[in-house]
Amino acid sequence: MNVHEQLASFARNERRARNLDFGGADLASADLSRLTADALDLRLADLRGAKLGRVHFTGCRLENARFDDANWSGATLRVCALEGAHGVGARFDDARVENSTAEGADFTGANFERARLTETVFARALLRNASLTASQGDGVVFRGADLTGASLCNASLLGADFRGADLTGADFSGSTLKGADFRGAILENVIWEGAVLPGARFDAGTLIPGEKPPGQTPPQNTPVAPALEAVQDLIRNAVTDPRLAALGAQLESQLGQSTTVDPRLLLESLRHEMQARGADVSQVLQPFEQALVALQSAQGDEPPEEWKPILEPLMKMMNEGRPLDSKTLVAALSAFTQPQPTNPTQAQKSKTSS
Repeated sequence: MNVHEQLASFARNERRARNLDFGGADLASADLSRLTADALDLRLADLRGAKLGRVHFTGCRLENARFDDANWSGATLRVCALEGAHGVGARFDDARVENSTAEGADFTGANFERARLTETVFARALLRNASLTASQGDGVVFRGADLTGASLCNASLLGADFRGADLTGADFSGSTLKGADFRGAILENVIWEGAVLPGARFDAGTLIPGEKPPGQTPPQNTPVAPALEAVQDLIRNAVTDPRLAALGAQLESQLGQSTTVDPRLLLESLRHEMQARGADVSQVLQPFEQALVALQSAQGDEPPEEWKPILEPLMKMMNEGRPLDSKTLVAALSAFTQPQPTNPTQAQKSKTSS
């Protein structure tokens, strides 16, 4: 019985292969689907084109093995060694590759879609044009890896290590990369649309995804754009409308010694206060309410320089999940109301021009 037949027999009879040495074996195009193996030695083995779907490998050694175009769909590899392996075009879709090492492996054009890659090391691996779409994993290491043109759309890779990796042209659209480390990585032409990056680290001076250069107005299709427009309307009214000319003072007197308040309650109480004074400011405050909602979902978009006094402290508090500091809001709004035009004609011109 040759090696292929021996391993196929284990799979066919649902027996577990343990502590077997098949280093350097010729298993090209072999059908080993659903094989369960512990401590199997397949170093330098030829598994090109092999069918390995739904295998369960634990503690197996595949260093420098060749499994180009092999099908590992739905496979489970736990604590396995794949250093220096060649898996060009291999399929790992829906696979679980956990607590394993694949340093220096070649997975060019490989498919890891929906794979679970927790605590797996791909340091210095080649993953050019590979697809990791919708893959998941905590603490995955891509340090020094080549992910040129790779797709990581809708991936969830919390705490991933991309330090020194080449991410030229990689697509992170819709991905969740909380706490990921991109220091030293090549980020040319990376697509970040819709990516969530709280706590991610970048080199000093790097334009963080979602940020805009100082003074640059965000494109109108970004989440923060409608917020800026709404806040802009509010500020114009605050400067030119006598009803809101002393907005900061109104809030301070109303809140007393309170240091935090829910923004919705603050706006509602302000509305009642102004109505009691004979001024209906509902339409004026509505854009600001919409702005708060938009800002809470902005996820790191940096506003233009002229809006930072009000938006930066608010977004910082909201992104950190802290209650709105009313005094910060007061200070920010007061800063905008101070340059209020004293000439009614000038105020009317300002309002008309806006």
